[in-house]
Amino acid sequence: MQSRRACYNVPFKIAPFNTTFVLNISPQTSPGGEGIAFIIALDPTLPKNSSGQWLGIVNASTNGTSEAAIVAVEFDTRQSSTEDGPDNHVGININSISSLVQSSLSNTKDSMETLLVSPPLNLSSYFKQEVYVGFSGSTSNYTELNCVRAWEFNGVDIVIEEDAYGGIEDQIQHSSMAPKKYQLTELMKATGGFSNQNKLGEGGFGPVYKGILGNNKEIAVKRVSKNSRQGKQEFMAEVTTIGSLHHKNLVKLVGWCYESKELLLIYEFMPKGSLDKYLFNQSSELELQYSKVLDWKTRNSVIRDVAQALDYLHNGCERRRVQFKREMKLITR
Repeated sequence: MQSRRACYNVPFKIAPFNTTFVLNISPQTSPGGEGIAFIIALDPTLPKNSSGQWLGIVNASTNGTSEAAIVAVEFDTRQSSTEDGPDNHVGININSISSLVQSSLSNTKDSMETLLVSPPLNLSSYFKQEVYVGFSGSTSNYTELNCVRAWEFNGVDIVIEEDAYGGIEDQIQHSSMAPKKYQLTELMKATGGFSNQNKLGEGGFGPVYKGILGNNKEIAVKRVSKNSRQGKQEFMAEVTTIGSLHHKNLVKLVGWCYESKELLLIYEFMPKGSLDKYLFNQSSELELQYSKVLDWKTRNSVIRDVAQALDYLHNGCERRRVQFKREMKLITR
C-alpha cells in the first residue's frame, strides 16, 4: 500500500485559473486501485498513512477537518467503503475523501465535457495564503499505474482580496468579556447546514436558525447577512459587550464564530418564540394552546420584566458607560 504526491514546486496566490490534464490509469489487478486526484493544497507534503482509500489527499485524523486544507478533483477507481462513490467516479472534495458532488465514469460513451459541474467554490474561503497545485494518488492491495500524460495550468499571480473583517478574531479574543468561540463546522452540523427547516426568522442583521449542539443543548444562531448594516465594529461590540451581560430577562449571548468570512452569533434558545405571537394570536399552534390573547395581568407582568431589563442595561450593568442602541425583540422563555 502506497501513496504519493507530485506538486509544482512554486506556490501561487489564489486567483482565477484554468487547468487541463490528460491521465492514463492502467489497472494492475482486478479491480485496480485506488485512484488519482488533482489537488490544490496549502502544504505539498504527503500526509502520513494516506494510502488506500485516502488517495494521498487526507488521512484518518485530518479527514473532514480544516487541518487538511485541500481541495481535490478525485478520479477514484474502486469503491473502498459504503460512504465512497461507485467504482470509477470523478468527484469534487474539500478537506475530505467524501465528495461534494460526483459522477460515474463507467460506461460513459458521450462527451465528458459536462460530465461533472462543480458547485460555486470561492477558494479564498479555504486558503488564506499561497497554495500548491499538483496530483496525489494511492494503491492498496489493489494496484494501478497512474500516469499524468500532459498538464497545462494557467493562473494569474495576484494577491488575495483583503478580508474586510481582518483582525476581528484577535481583537475579540483579547477581550476578557467575550463568550466562547465556536467552530463553523460545529454550527453547520448543529443547524443542518443552515437548513430552511431550522430557520426561526429573520431580523435586521440576517436570518436566525435553531441548532442542537453535540451535548444536545439547543441554541439560536444569528447568521449576519453579507448585505447587513452590521459591520466589523458592531459585531465586535455585540460579542464583547452583550456577551458580558447577565440578567434573567435578557437572552444570553453564549458564543460567536468568525470563519470563512461568516459572522455568527450564538444565543440561548427560547422555545416559546416571540412574545408578539402570544399578544396578537398570530400562530395557529398557539391558538391550540391558548383560547385568547394574554390577559392584562400577564401583560402587566411582561411590561414590568421588560422595564427591569432596560433599567439593567442603562443603570445596572458593570459597563455603564456603554450606550445601547439596539433593536429590541421580545421573546418568551
